[in-house]
Amino acid sequence: MADENSSARLPLLATVFGVLLLVAIIFYGRRLISGGPPSPETLTERALSAASETEKEEATIELSRLGPKASPHLRKLLAESDSPQVRAVCIQSLGSVYDYESMPAILEALDDESRLVRGRAEVAASKMLGRDYGLRRDLSEDERARIVTLMRTEWEALDGSPLLEAFKKTLVTEGQEETED
Repeated sequence: MADENSSARLPLLATVFGVLLLVAIIFYGRRLISGGPPSPETLTERALSAASETEKEEATIELSRLGPKASPHLRKLLAESDSPQVRAVCIQSLGSVYDYESMPAILEALDDESRLVRGRAEVAASKMLGRDYGLRRDLSEDERARIVTLMRTEWEALDGSPLLEAFKKTLVTEGQEETED
């Protein structure tokens, strides 16, 4: 009796396995066919030249998921993209990994024509400088300009200083501890 049940279940198990395999191939097919995830170079090119803003932003988001190793590509996109959404994602990503090489570009983005880009630059620069500067949408233009000038002045004092170098080492050490956990 047990042998009959086992042999009756075999076609059912084969069918279930086949369906699961088919779902996996469909779901992961693009990556399986292409040989894995797109390279940072491919994602950068897609973010610059895709036909729609949505495709550009999606490529940038996918690139940003690569973490610190994507920073050079994100800096390139920040400098070359005409898309506010792409620039905003770049700034947010670069700020989240404390990419101090991008700080001049982030500070420059505080004057971007796009409010979205300016907002992301404000958050990233504040985070990387280690304090809340109180930039809000309701500030007068003069007050905002005063705060932006202060941020730039503080960056100039911090750039290349032993304090910044010590902070960078702390970030590297903390990052290594997180990957070991």
